[in-house]
Amino acid sequence: MASDCPQVIATSDAPHGEATSDPSLPSGTPERNGRAERTIGLHPASYEASAQDYVLPCLLGDYEDATFRFETADGAACEQTVRGWTQGGCRFVWSTVLPHVVAANLSRLADRLVLELGAGCGLVGLLAAHAARRVLLTDGDLAEVALCEENAAQHAPKGAQVEARHLAWGAGPAREFQRQTGLQNVDVILASQVVYVPACIPALVETFAEMLAPSGEIWLYNDRVSYSLGPMGQATCRALLDAALLKHNFVATDIVGTDFHLPHDFGSLPSWAYLLRITRAG
Repeated sequence: MASDCPQVIATSDAPHGEATSDPSLPSGTPERNGRAERTIGLHPASYEASAQDYVLPCLLGDYEDATFRFETADGAACEQTVRGWTQGGCRFVWSTVLPHVVAANLSRLADRLVLELGAGCGLVGLLAAHAARRVLLTDGDLAEVALCEENAAQHAPKGAQVEARHLAWGAGPAREFQRQTGLQNVDVILASQVVYVPACIPALVETFAEMLAPSGEIWLYNDRVSYSLGPMGQATCRALLDAALLKHNFVATDIVGTDFHLPHDFGSLPSWAYLLRITRAG
C-alpha cells in the first residue's frame, strides 16, 4: 500500500552504513551527511504564491546531505549528492525509480532543455544535468524551491546549468512562468510521484500542454496516492491522468519493454505503478 511519506531511500545514518530502500529496486548508495535545522512550509503544487506570500513554519525538519549512486547505460556509476529533509520517517525522495531511469538514459538528454515538476530536493533534475544543456528544478512549495536553489548551487554537476524556480501547476501559472522566464518549448519534462491528488491532476497535464515542445517528451513515474482516497485511489488517479492526457492530445507509452536502458538489477514494478513516456499525438 502506498503511503503519503517518502520512503527511506538512502542516508548515511542507516545501521552500519547500510541504505534502506524500495524492495523492488536497487537503491542509491549514501556516502556522507551533514545536519541543519530548518523550517518548511507545505503547499500543494497548484498553490500560486504572491510577492506578499507568507510561508508558514509548519514543521521542523532535519536536513542532511546524502550521495546516491546510480548505473549508467554502460555500467558506469553516476553519483549525485543532494540535501534533503527528514521528518516523521520521511526522507529525501519518495522513489528512486525515475532517478535510475534518468541515469541509465543520459544520452537521451544530451544538449536538451529539461524541466522537473514537483522536484522536491531536485535529485531527478540534478541527475539529468549530467548530460542536459539546461535544467530547471520547479516546485509549487516555496520551501522546496529554496531547497532546490541550495542543491543547484552546491551540488549541481560541474559546468552544468541548473536553476530553481517556483511553478504552480495549471495553464495560467505556466503562461506566467513563460512570460517571466522566457522559457518555452521544453524538450523533456521529468515528473516523479506527482499523480496522487485528484484535484491537481488536470492542472498537471495543463502544465505539460503549455510547456512541452511539439517534439518533446515527458518521463513520468508514479506508484503513490493519498491514503484518504481509499482502495480505489490508484485507479481513480490513473483514470483522471488518462482522461487529461487524452483531452490535451497526449499519448502515453509504458517505458518498460521499450528501448530505454534500465539497470541490470532493475526490479519489476508494483502492479499499480506506471513508468511512462508521454508525447504529443501525431
